[in-house]
Amino acid sequence: MSKVVLITGTSRGLGKFLIDHYLDRGFTVLGCSRSSVSNERAGYHHYCLDIGDSKASAKLFVDIRKVHKRLDILINNAAVFSKNLVAMTTDSAIVEMVDTNLKAAMVFSREACRIMQRNGFGRIVNISSIAVPLKERGAAVYAASKAALEHFGEVLAREVYGDGITVNNVSLSLVKGSGMLELLSSEVREHMLARTVAGQYISIDDVVHVIDFLIDEGSKNITAQTICVGGA
Repeated sequence: MSKVVLITGTSRGLGKFLIDHYLDRGFTVLGCSRSSVSNERAGYHHYCLDIGDSKASAKLFVDIRKVHKRLDILINNAAVFSKNLVAMTTDSAIVEMVDTNLKAAMVFSREACRIMQRNGFGRIVNISSIAVPLKERGAAVYAASKAALEHFGEVLAREVYGDGITVNNVSLSLVKGSGMLELLSSEVREHMLARTVAGQYISIDDVVHVIDFLIDEGSKNITAQTICVGGA
């Protein structure tokens, strides 16, 4: 039986790339984003919703239980980013980043675990950011939401390890094709690159390699970890 993977934020960047990557591996891929995705390949199922909407998310998981009856892998990839000094950050920007980057991942992880526990197997990967260790000006709220996500994942990992579920975080440096680079000025990008170990842009393939390792059945004892691709 093919594995079922749920990926949030599949309309662009890493999430969009992961659709075809896991379809090529024979997985059943469930994707969700606010906008539609033009992927008509067999095995892909798209759900248009705002993952920050708890009611819409609940309906999604009801459908997963009814239609697919299992969920093996969850990749919490969706995120929103707004760069601004704290004094200039609006309430709505704070709410949107916390709801999408943190609360939604918490809700999705909770619901995913409830399904995974029945089968005694599960893999959860949270996509975090190098913004956490770099502590860049203008990214306080975004970095805080991702730092909280990392801590959430590490604690959740301890709660569900006995159920055969692992939870890990993949922290991204500056990734070509991720969709995030366009939100940063060239000056900011160069400044951030200089502070990474790699000192260069990383590829989506680099990121996928790490995710594949973490979701592998043989990685059952790799849990509660945060791996920074590119090195902070």
